[in-house]
Amino acid sequence: MAQWWALIVAIEDGAESGFGTMPYALAGAENLTKTLEQAGIDNAHQIQILGTRATKNIIASRLRKLRKLVRRGDSILVYWCGRGFSDSESATLLCWDSLADDLPDTAFPLADLVGQLFRCRCASVTLLLEISPIPEMLSLARVPDVLNAAELHNLTQIHDRLAILTAAAGAETPHAAARWKSPIWTHLLCVAFRGPQTGRTGSEPLTVPALQEFIVREIPRCLRQHLEPGAVQTPQLYTSAGSEPILPTLPPRTAGESPGLLDQDQLRRVVFRSETTSRVKDLSGWKKTFDAPTAATASARKFIARLAMTEIKADLDALVSQVREELGTRRKDLAITVTEGMGSLRTPDFEYSLTATLNPEQPAQVIWLREVGGLSNPAFVRGPEWERVFRQPFDQFVFEFVAPIDVPALVDRWEDQLPAHVQLQVDVDATACVVRLDGVSGAITVRRSELIISGRGGSAVGLLELFLAFLQRVGPLEEPRAIPVAPTRRSPAH
Repeated sequence: MAQWWALIVAIEDGAESGFGTMPYALAGAENLTKTLEQAGIDNAHQIQILGTRATKNIIASRLRKLRKLVRRGDSILVYWCGRGFSDSESATLLCWDSLADDLPDTAFPLADLVGQLFRCRCASVTLLLEISPIPEMLSLARVPDVLNAAELHNLTQIHDRLAILTAAAGAETPHAAARWKSPIWTHLLCVAFRGPQTGRTGSEPLTVPALQEFIVREIPRCLRQHLEPGAVQTPQLYTSAGSEPILPTLPPRTAGESPGLLDQDQLRRVVFRSETTSRVKDLSGWKKTFDAPTAATASARKFIARLAMTEIKADLDALVSQVREELGTRRKDLAITVTEGMGSLRTPDFEYSLTATLNPEQPAQVIWLREVGGLSNPAFVRGPEWERVFRQPFDQFVFEFVAPIDVPALVDRWEDQLPAHVQLQVDVDATACVVRLDGVSGAITVRRSELIISGRGGSAVGLLELFLAFLQRVGPLEEPRAIPVAPTRRSPAH
């Protein structure tokens, strides 16, 4: 059976500092490595040469190893992120140990790389090049293009099973996004390999032209979102006529399988929530001359809301600092609102709010309700940035329905088709039901207006994974089919 092999080379800086750096090259390559593993190219079929290991000798050695591993009919995917230059005829890729005064022996000509790859007797080679030009002050390049377009075209004519995609054209410098901690083009590669964002449906494969079309469509939006106005980057594709290599992607979902990622409309209705309490007397605005509330009256609630403003502003200030540092979000992309007893922050990635209210059952306490919703990407919840931005744990996952549902009808349907290892508890009046999955901690409560998950040790990613496990065992949440809306009880969303 034909298999995929991957060669991943990423060089962020070099032994000689004069060549400059390639921001987030290593982080982007590591993300691509994980994505390709999810798409079916396991670690045993990936050769990773990163950072200081990316010397010319090591790269040549790994190419020789690749020739021994690849069998006739296999395909090779090569990703190279680093610096390079062109002369009048050929492009050259710098290695970690490249020397300015000895480039012929310490750098890697692109033509040599392609030639060695096709000695592997493979069915096809797809070359992904995120190459940035070396600084002009070195005067090593005789032509302005970092990759020689004529040479790339000729290589695809010589090798009719070769496709080359480049992150930029001519002398353009590929851009990186601090928020993603990745080169933008590399990030889009990962997005395409992960799923249907390229516009494919069902089991339709991802071809090289389809990948290029997706990236060309998306990169202007990414540049506008992450860079100053005027940034330009023009990805290029070189391939022989009629050659459309099929690229690895995550396997298509089958009926009843969890989609893994919510669609954008559903994702916007996901809210992570936490609730904590503190003493009224611990508020920074509290004075000894004040009388502690004895009941949650309207005047007492308003009084506490005013006193809590200092804590709310401090919380938002700290969060803004974390967002700017960890996600690289620009000031103009942040929207802050502060009113009595409540503060909110809207960013391109999420919406956050903090509300302070008087505890009606214990008026000597303040209830602090934190919520994060309006998510743009579930990968943000799974990534390390989430834990660095939100220091406090979240103990509830809330999925809001677009309209109230008929809980009794839902319970009746589930009781007829629930799989093994799923337990269902129903209130006497059937206004709510609780679902538990054997072997999984945490409870899922379904009410007319929302689905609430609690538990999982206060971990946001744990709450999300429990929701996906629920979808996988009980069925996909495809409103209104999976959770039917009662036709006679329809009302505005809660």
